[in-house]
Amino acid sequence: MEQHKPHRRLTTTDRTGSADLLSLSPGSGLHNALAGALRQEDGTVRISGRGCSVSPRMVVILCPLYAPGTLADSTLIPNPGSISESRVGGKWTVYKQVMAAADDYLKLAGERLKVHAVFADRGILLAHAPDTADHSAADRHSEVYRAAFEGFCSPRGIQYTYSTFTDIGVALPRFFTVGSERIPGVNLEDPSLEQRQGTMIDLVNEYLRRIGEPTWIVNNNDNRKRMKDLLNMAVATPSMVFDLVAGYVAFDYRLPGIAGKTGMYLQAERMGQLLTIANFTDESRSMPRIDVLTV
Repeated sequence: MEQHKPHRRLTTTDRTGSADLLSLSPGSGLHNALAGALRQEDGTVRISGRGCSVSPRMVVILCPLYAPGTLADSTLIPNPGSISESRVGGKWTVYKQVMAAADDYLKLAGERLKVHAVFADRGILLAHAPDTADHSAADRHSEVYRAAFEGFCSPRGIQYTYSTFTDIGVALPRFFTVGSERIPGVNLEDPSLEQRQGTMIDLVNEYLRRIGEPTWIVNNNDNRKRMKDLLNMAVATPSMVFDLVAGYVAFDYRLPGIAGKTGMYLQAERMGQLLTIANFTDESRSMPRIDVLTV
């Protein structure tokens, strides 16, 4: 079952002067502006985050436009006319709300929001072996996102940069077929992996080493607990969790290089456990982050 309870990850530090204006601390103006933009009809605010002093630079990760369905049934919409057709359409709604609210608030500090959008065109989860149509669909999705950012940001005067995982050198294969082999001789569908969180972390690290990504997950109690929560998701098998974690971690360590250590990382997910993947690496755990649990 998908969990919609927000995970509180906003840290608090006493600051004075202009730092208060550019802060994500609870009760700060920026925090309140974002919370107001994301208020749900039932009166709740589905936002959490971390980071006090922030810069006006924001990184947004864009998922492929999957057809409605479960993770196990992941297929790409061949020729989407809009982002809203996808099961991840709710993320785009959230991103627009956050970008607009953040830019409006940053104007108070004499700043304007600068966005770096990155389309995840590698590590795409598929329920079947990829074919030519899937490659064409992924290319089309990038075009749809690029047009959407141009249409949203340019009229508002928001500066944006658009790139893909391929552009920035993420070494993942373009597609992950559900249940297929990642490491020779390792069965990632083995149900016992659900109880062997440390082993799963070691396997992700081994895979990242094999594809040449210079990052890893520290195998400690905190990360084993995060992995346990992910493996306990009813909607994902161990191999799907492996693919999701490897896919995010292969990118996350690049975040400070893209937005700076005080740049904001915006992510939105329908499952709270997926938001915690950003805590696996020091780079994404320590930078200011806006986590939104979508409905």
